[in-house]
Amino acid sequence: MRATENGNVNVLLVEDEDPLRDLAGLILRKNPFVGPNGVTEKRDGVEALRAIEEDPEAFDLVISDVRMPTMNGSELARRILNMRTNVRVFLMSSGIDPSDGPILSSILPDDRLIGMITKPFGRIHLDQAVEVAAGRQLNGIPLETTRKEVGRRTIEACHHFKLDLPARYQQLVHELAEELRRDRDRMS
Repeated sequence: MRATENGNVNVLLVEDEDPLRDLAGLILRKNPFVGPNGVTEKRDGVEALRAIEEDPEAFDLVISDVRMPTMNGSELARRILNMRTNVRVFLMSSGIDPSDGPILSSILPDDRLIGMITKPFGRIHLDQAVEVAAGRQLNGIPLETTRKEVGRRTIEACHHFKLDLPARYQQLVHELAEELRRDRDRMS
């Protein structure tokens, strides 16, 4: 991963809805791991892919909506993951088109796809994506805890969108179920 000179993460934010893109950009710029010039905003997958093709080393993390005109986020993620070996991708969506299912199912097992969340989401979710991409913890929360939370949200998104759960998340499902069982036992 290439980061800016001061160690910050360079983010490509892809969202077709102006208010959501503006808000997400504002949140990302306030993250201590993202520099003031560390967020590039694009309106659709075609613009985003063009930016990556122009400078393949410019971005460490792509945060993209799934449902967009011209080129959707799942197709963008597939193309990015086929192009580069070190970029991380984080997807967000309020819903998916049935045609996205096979593409998402094919890229979910890729470790560079660090997560997927359903909208609406909060600042913490974008911060967690940046933390995982940077490989550093924020606010004293251990990075492994953050990775587990991003994984949990990805599992929820897969369930919500009726996607097959990739094998790499199966162990996390078992760990979360065991934690839930222990919590219930403590309460009884």
